[in-house]
Amino acid sequence: MFKNYLASKSDLKIIEGALNFAIHPKMKFIFSNLSKIAKTLVVSYDSKYIYVWQLDPVKLAFKIRHNLRILDEWQRGWWASIISKEIEGYLQSGKHDKIISGGLLTPFVELQKAKRVFLNPYITKESYLATIIHELGHIYFGGYSKKGELSATCTEYYASMLFWPKHVKNLDKFIDKLKKNASVEEKKKNQHIFALLNVRKIITQYPKSWPKKLLKQNYLG
Repeated sequence: MFKNYLASKSDLKIIEGALNFAIHPKMKFIFSNLSKIAKTLVVSYDSKYIYVWQLDPVKLAFKIRHNLRILDEWQRGWWASIISKEIEGYLQSGKHDKIISGGLLTPFVELQKAKRVFLNPYITKESYLATIIHELGHIYFGGYSKKGELSATCTEYYASMLFWPKHVKNLDKFIDKLKKNASVEEKKKNQHIFALLNVRKIITQYPKSWPKKLLKQNYLG
């Protein structure tokens, strides 16, 4: 669907914008130790180039011409890792411990819409920005267990409360749907569902201290 897609100026600018939100003074409540994410590489791609941003300072550091076939699944989401070993092979400094990667705004939104998930909250510009912040939450708090996913989801939700209220409303509708329709097994074992169902409780119960609590190794809420 997007194998020949070329990034627009706005596609590139919005990633830079998301990174500026990450270092906004209001986000110091979460990212109090900015050094934990400062060296993170932020990677996206289109049919011709791999784009790499840095956080300290925020800028598009370089772009690399490639000969890869960019899959739609690479454009549909973001990850706290490199989505493909093929892409990793093009990065100038080799393997990186701190890296997030994902699709550009236009393909991301259109491919999320194509999933036809009822009340999917990830079909807006706001949700795209929040998704990038979510992945930086993974880097900051660490891990992909329930704790790691809960931490990243709290980061996304709190940032959205500050900057993207429409995304909060969409998340709330989606969470209420999950609460009603998800199976008992999904609520226990699916870490994404677990995180969504617990995010509001954590932020409400510990409004001034939830980042510190989530940094504790065994805390699950």
